Amino acid sequence: MLLNIRCPLNWAASAGHLEVVQALLGYGANVNCEDNKNTRPIHEAAFLGHTDVMDQLLACGAEVNAVDENGVSALHWAAANAHMDSVRLLLKNGARVNAIAFDGDVSGASTGRVVVIDGKIGRR
Repeated sequence: MLLNIRCPLNWAASAGHLEVVQALLGYGANVNCEDNKNTRPIHEAAFLGHTDVMDQLLACGAEVNAVDENGVSALHWAAANAHMDSVRLLLKNGARVNAIAFDGDVSGASTGRVVVIDGKIGRR
């Protein structure tokens, strides 16, 4: 049985617990720690749209374009789940808008969602 081994920071980011994230970072947690699937706290927060947590992670040096074992970035997760505030935050912090995952998905395009970012309409 393969376990999903995750850092405490990954758990806190996934749950959206900003104060816990801040405490862990204050005590030296690695903002870019990876689980055994190369998932980082920024991915966990983006998946569920925890924009306040993402903002804190980015302010502490989270790599905005880091990818997991499938080549999926935080922007892919935020776009796929229609978390517009998270998408905007990631783009503002330099996320690659045309990042391609290993399956060929371009920043959430496989969902077929139409999104509007700063007045620009497009499929993401």
